[in-house]
Order: sequence, then C-alpha cells, then structure tokens
Amino acid sequence: MGSSPDGIVTCDCHGTSICEIKCHHSHQDEANLRSCADQKGFCLINDGSNLTLDRSHDYYYSSSGTASHCRC
Repeated sequence: MGSSPDGIVTCDCHGTSICEIKCHHSHQDEANLRSCADQKGFCLINDGSNLTLDRSHDYYYSSSGTASHCRC
C-alpha cells in the first residue's frame, strides 16, 4: 500500500505535516468553502471559526493514511 501527499508543510507552531488538496467537482466554482461546509456529503465541517475535515468522510481516512505513511 502506498500514498503520496500533495505537499509537505512546516511551521514553527505546528511542525511538519502533509498538505492534501481535495476539490469536489460540484463545488469547484465556490468562492467560499464555508458556504459549502455542513452540506450533506461535503468533507468539511464549519465549527464557527475553523473549517475541519469531517471525521466520518472518506477523505479523512485517505488523508490520515497518507499522513501515517509519510510519518507526519
């Protein structure tokens, strides 16, 4: 089994992690993903101040697997 991240990011406060870019074709023209968050089947959840990946969405497991393989 293998995977590859779309990018590797590093910052002083969070350390090193992966960057996974996911784009639903149906939302590709949205200027603000906050307006899509919390829609049924969408991968993001809006908690008021942050957008986070929905832990019950398939993308969560895909991104988590990639992070595990990259040891991030």
